[in-house]
Amino acid sequence: MPWNRRFDEDNYEWPIEAAVNVEYLMGLQVNGDGGWQRLLLRLKDDVDVDEEVIYLESDDVERILRYANCYRTGGYQGYLTEIFPDEAIWYFARYHWCDNVGKENHWDDS
Repeated sequence: MPWNRRFDEDNYEWPIEAAVNVEYLMGLQVNGDGGWQRLLLRLKDDVDVDEEVIYLESDDVERILRYANCYRTGGYQGYLTEIFPDEAIWYFARYHWCDNVGKENHWDDS
């Protein structure tokens, strides 16, 4: 898992609760069967539509951060920052390592 050395999963209570822009998420079209499409389908399946929240494990957060910050093409960051409008997910960006580009992501403040 590409977390940097400052991240200790045991320091947090999992799953975390994250607010979701349900209207936006549910309105996104899913075409194809790649990793991004599987992520969107999983989010759509797991979101509590009435409460507008989702419960995520550390692996889920890592995957969201990877799509938002580590892939240079695809526009994933724009979609994901719209889906997750608060800091519940983005707080963990400071601990995430973009191993596919050999550096920590742009959110890292170390």
